[in-house]
Formats: sequence, C-alpha cells, structure tokens
Amino acid sequence: MLNIIVSNVLPYVDLRHKPEIKSKSAIVLAKCLELNLKATQSQLTEEIETLLVQNDLTALILVFSVVSTLFHINSDIGADLFHLPSFQATTQQQNFKGQYLLSSQFVAAALECLSSACIDKECRITVLKNYSNLVEEAVNNGQERVRLLAGIVLVKVQSVSNPITHGATTTKKEAGIKPTQSIDSLSLIFEQTFSNELSDAECISVASEGLAYSTLEVSVRKRLITNQRALKRLTNIIQTQLKNPSLVYGALSIISNLTFYPPQLSKEQKKMWDLKTYADKQGQKEIIEDTKLIDARNRVILDSKVVKIISDNCPRYSLASKAVCANILNSLSNVKSHRGIIAQDGGVATLIYLSLPSDDKNNTTGLDAQASCSCGSALAKTLISVNPALVFTAKLSPVVAVRPLINQIQNEASQVPLLDTFEALLALTNIASFNDSCRDTMIKTSWDKLENLFTASNHTVQRASLELLCNLMMSPFCAEKYLDGSLHAKSRLELLAALTDIDDQVTQRAVVGALAMMSEWGPAGEIIGQNEKLVNCLFQMILDDVSEEVLHRVIVTVNNMAHTSTPGKAKVIAFLRNHGAISVIQSLMKNTKNSSILEIALDTVQVFAK
Repeated sequence: MLNIIVSNVLPYVDLRHKPEIKSKSAIVLAKCLELNLKATQSQLTEEIETLLVQNDLTALILVFSVVSTLFHINSDIGADLFHLPSFQATTQQQNFKGQYLLSSQFVAAALECLSSACIDKECRITVLKNYSNLVEEAVNNGQERVRLLAGIVLVKVQSVSNPITHGATTTKKEAGIKPTQSIDSLSLIFEQTFSNELSDAECISVASEGLAYSTLEVSVRKRLITNQRALKRLTNIIQTQLKNPSLVYGALSIISNLTFYPPQLSKEQKKMWDLKTYADKQGQKEIIEDTKLIDARNRVILDSKVVKIISDNCPRYSLASKAVCANILNSLSNVKSHRGIIAQDGGVATLIYLSLPSDDKNNTTGLDAQASCSCGSALAKTLISVNPALVFTAKLSPVVAVRPLINQIQNEASQVPLLDTFEALLALTNIASFNDSCRDTMIKTSWDKLENLFTASNHTVQRASLELLCNLMMSPFCAEKYLDGSLHAKSRLELLAALTDIDDQVTQRAVVGALAMMSEWGPAGEIIGQNEKLVNCLFQMILDDVSEEVLHRVIVTVNNMAHTSTPGKAKVIAFLRNHGAISVIQSLMKNTKNSSILEIALDTVQVFAK
C-alpha cells in the first residue's frame, strides 16, 4: 500500500507545482517514512533509479525536486539518495545533454537540490567536488533567480557555521576545496536583489536565504547595516509577510546575525578557540569584531523599531522564528542604554510570552533549551536596568517574570552559567522590591534553590543572592523561615551570624540589612535577642571599623530587639544587657557623627538604662 502511495505522490513534489501542492505532498511522504522507514526508503530509491534511467528533462527535474524535498524531511535519506552512484553519474554536468542547461527550470531544480544537500557535510564535499563548475557558471551567466540559487550554494559550502547557532565548523577536507568567488562578493548579488523594490517575491525569498548565510561574515555585516533599503525591507518582511513563515524566518535570521556578539569566553577558552579557528581556517586567524562596533550596529537595529514589530507580531511567528527573536532581543539587551527602549517597545512582555510553556502537553516550554536561555538572559538584563513600576501594569503582572528568571539560575543550557545566574538574581532583587506577590512567589516556589546560593563559592553570586534575601525579608513567609523555632530556622540564623563576618562590605551590608528587616517582624526581637552567637556578631560589628551603612542596619536591629513587644521582652533586655549592650552602644555614640545613627543609638541605650 505504501509503495502505491509513494509512487502516486512523487510527481506532485515537482518544483513546478504550486507551493501548497508541494508542501502537502511532502507531508504525505513524511508520514510514509514515519509509518515504515525501510519500505518507504526502498521504494523511493527504486523510483529515483527509474527516473534516472529515463534521463529526460522532466524526469531529472522531478529527481532533483524529490531529493531536495527529502533533505528537509530526513537528511540521512536525502544524503543516501544524493550519493547513489546512478544519481552522481547522471546528474554531473559533463553527462547533461546540452539543451538541458538552457532550461531555467532544470537549472533551478538542480541548484535547489544542491542547496538542500549542503545541510550534510559529506554532501557539501560532493557538491564542491562534482558540481562546482555548474554552480559557478550559473552564478555568472544565469537569470536572476538562477544566479541567486547558485550564489546560495557557493555561500553554504563556504560557511563555517549555521546562521542561527554560529557554531559548527567545516571539516579540513571541505576547507581544502575553494570556490573562486568569496562570500563577500556573492553577498552583493543577494543584497542587490534584496534592496531592489522591483524584485519579485520569489527572488526576495532566495536572496533572504543567501543573506542569512552570508551575514555570518564580518565584512558583510558591516556593509549591510549601512544599506537603508535593505533594513527597510527586513522590517517590512517581519511585519507584513506573516503568511510566508520561511521568508520571515530568513529576515529574522539576518537581523540575528547583524546583532550577534561573539561568545564570552574565559582566557583559557579564548586560547583554545583561537587555536581551533586557526586550524579550521588553515592559518587564517578569525576576525573578531570590536564590541563597540556591534553596539553601534545594534543601536541602528533598535532605532528601526525591530523590537516593536517583533512585540506586535511574535505570537503569529513560527516556533523557529520565535527562537530567533529570543536571540535578537538577547543581543540588543547587551547594552545598558538599550534596555529602557526595549521595555518601552514591549520587549519585556514579549520575552515573558516567549518563556511561557507550550500548548503542546508533551513539552514544558515552547522554545528549545538554548533559545529559552537566551530569552531568560534578555529578560534578566532588561529587568536589572528598568523600574518595574514602569514596565508592569494591571495587564502584565511582575509575578509572571519570576519563573523564567528562576530558570536562569544555574541553567544547564547556559554558556556562561555564573553570569546568567548573577544577572537573574539582580533582576529578581529588583522585582522583589515591587510587591508582596513577587516576594511570596519566589519564596513559595524557589526557596531551596535560592538558599543554596547564600553559600555559593563564587563571591559575586553569593553577594547577589544575599541582596535578594534582604528584599525577600519584607515577606512574612521569608521571616518565618528564620523565626518558626525549628532546627532549620536556628541553623539559618547561625548561617546569617557567620556571614556578618564576611570581608566584602557589600555582602556584609546585605546580610545585616536582611537581619534589620527580619527584626521588624513580631517574634523576631525575642528570637534574635536571645541568640548568643548572633548578638555577639552584631556587637562586634559596632566595635569594628564597618561602613556607616552597615552600622545603621546593626543599630536598627538592636533597637528592634530592645523594643520587642513579645512576652519575653524582659529576658531579651536582660540578655542584651548582660552581653555588654550599654557599653557597646555608648562606644558607638562616641565614635559616630551620623545624626540618624546617634538618634537610634540614644533611644536604644535609654531602654537598657531603665
């Protein structure tokens, strides 16, 4: 039965049919492969062999169309068919009948097949080895669409990475074969068509794909950003061509490449990267762009209202396009001065939307792990620098930002986990200052994850987590973690006492700030006021040379203990007095000139003097 279906469907994969017919035929083939991979592949091979034996114009166009389609369905099967001895023997240029090359449909079908084949490394080698003459001849002599298709093939075989991931490199075997035209010169063909208002839709689509690959090159990015017509075309496509997902994806990929920053690497990683790229490029060192140039380019993109357009249209984009949007917003948020504009143009709402779970019950998130990480990074950086009150409204609660930010903490998909954790903590600290709902959500859903960071080995991450704790302490749910009388609560108080002795003043200020906030809660005065280790640490800080900010927080904590309204107040006063509270506070009053500290100290010592 499958054999009959495959035989009947194949003719409709022909590129000369309308796109909707080709796409439906491709879906049928994909389903056949899903039902019985081995039988369908065998039938496809048989059908291709039969067509190759015919060796006429129509048969070869269909062969190219089928193989091209299969690369998009199952690249392994596409590669197997592409490497069939009969396919290679029949489709190489020296075996063509001369009149075939006069058919633009034949050449276009061949080039589309070669372009699709470039998804596979071994196929790229074969394309370079066996089809270079055909492709370069098409670039130089073909009609516009043919020239564009040929240009894409040449760009793909030279590209060292994927247009979205900027990751995979070519093999040494590939690097040894060089087309005569550079990516930079080929990109001019794409750019000219893309910028021309008279270019037809099909040529624009092909040119878009070509630019998506060629903008991986630094020189192409530098030139394209100055082409106002091309930029206008890009924004127009992502705003008005929503019924053409592949075109939107191509335009977004170009924008992503224009905004792309090289990965942040440690010195050791940088050295290894340089050695690897030096080897891959046969002694030619990779050009790394100056960050300031990328910043300036991103400002141009930002001023073109790309964020506003993405925000308005993102829900209607394909999943692949949404992933590219996450990368774009992450790059644009790299500059602090850009973040306010991103928020103003709806970027925060878009990033939160992209972070939402998928409608698909089998998936926890709509985006893949890498795109989700980019999305969370952009959200964190933006929320660090903007006032939550200006971003969040009755329609957009800051609570919905908590989950994606928490997910950024120690994210396994992150290339810079410490940085992403640090930025997420800063963003959480900012929105924790907004309202009780944000604070309560963080504590109820993520307390264990946050608490583990209070003793993080990285001092910057530890500091950020304790600054967050200071804001969370405004919530009764956080205070309860330290004041419920349990063994865990006592252990947490012991930890805070130990952390007051930390060398870093900012971290120390955050810890004592958390204690000051905690001491405002009802039972805190009695519980803290009878914790000998904590009291000794507080009094020692008063005697030590600490900053006035820390000193102010310490005396507020002691004052709150002295004014506790719990039944055990007398015990607290006696306990503090016996530990030298009066002499410590009098010493403070002699040594400080800060009127605010003096006022609180005087009030406190009067309580102990009664």
